[in-house]
Amino acid sequence: MITFKKLTCAILGVSLLAMSAGCSDGGNKDSSGGSSGEPSGYTEVLADKNFAYGFNLHGPDSRYHALYPWAQLTFEEIEDPLWKLDTWGCFVNYWLDKETTFIEGGKSYTYPASPLNPTKNGDFTTISNPTTTVRVNPVKGEIYMSSDAREEYGKTPAYTTAPRNSEPRKDGEAWPHLLIEQYLISSASVADFDEIVYSLDFSVDECTNYTSDFNPSLHTAQFQWYTTFKCAKAESKFYNRYIWFGIPILDARYDRVTRGSHLDGGKDDSTGMLIYNIDQYDFAGETIEIGKKYSVSVNLKRQIEQAFNVARDNGLFTDCTLEDMKFDTMNIGWEVQGTFKVASTISGISIKCK
Repeated sequence: MITFKKLTCAILGVSLLAMSAGCSDGGNKDSSGGSSGEPSGYTEVLADKNFAYGFNLHGPDSRYHALYPWAQLTFEEIEDPLWKLDTWGCFVNYWLDKETTFIEGGKSYTYPASPLNPTKNGDFTTISNPTTTVRVNPVKGEIYMSSDAREEYGKTPAYTTAPRNSEPRKDGEAWPHLLIEQYLISSASVADFDEIVYSLDFSVDECTNYTSDFNPSLHTAQFQWYTTFKCAKAESKFYNRYIWFGIPILDARYDRVTRGSHLDGGKDDSTGMLIYNIDQYDFAGETIEIGKKYSVSVNLKRQIEQAFNVARDNGLFTDCTLEDMKFDTMNIGWEVQGTFKVASTISGISIKCK
């Protein structure tokens, strides 16, 4: 197996604590469809925005499977692609090059091989299993991600004697994820910039609820974009601790997700770190419609500062300033805490600073 050049922290799920209501902070945006253009004179934080090198594939348990890829989908000759494709919580369907035994929580699990078998159609390469379909165009920088949680919830894998996910999902149980993530190439601090511009072209192509006994405190589907900012001050008692800064693009329970914060929890592999979600309208400017195409570019520097202030109000980073908070990681994709079938398409992903 190929090891990562840098220790991988698991990009984990967000708890289903209800987000508190908040005010909208505004910002310049374009959600009308069509390109909003790329700003000039900015520094790009993301690498390989077109997914040209491909992905390391991980899963299904972020506590044990975050360090080493189970398989690779690559488009160039490269040992270690910059992007990861994570399917945390997909315990029945996954990708694995060969039958492998893992020790997880003191127990031994032997996962059968589940090879990628990619198919190519023009510039698009597709990998698929009963839960997950991923279709990538490294020429256009476009990726389609689909997850059908009906193929996970209530299933009992052959390699374990108990189901990993009930149907409907119970409190404390893991849930399927479908995320892409990377370590950010910038080592700059938040305070170095006046603008931190998040840009994305996207559509939510499907979000269908099949959950029996639906409980909105436990069950939903969320399409969201997270960046972590960590404390780089070595003498701080919060050194290497971080804030989850979240852009809630869609939550199936709400027409609009308002600003809120809480500690990451709800399952065994939660990080316990502060999660701060901006108001959905601060990013997209409207309620997201299924099938509609959006093109968004918005400066979120002020909201990132607010996230830091909320963390300090909660007793975190009390011996730090914004100069100590550095870009760390980002992920974007789905968390499916209910029995949903979901799909989305994204391109033009960017985080530019000036």
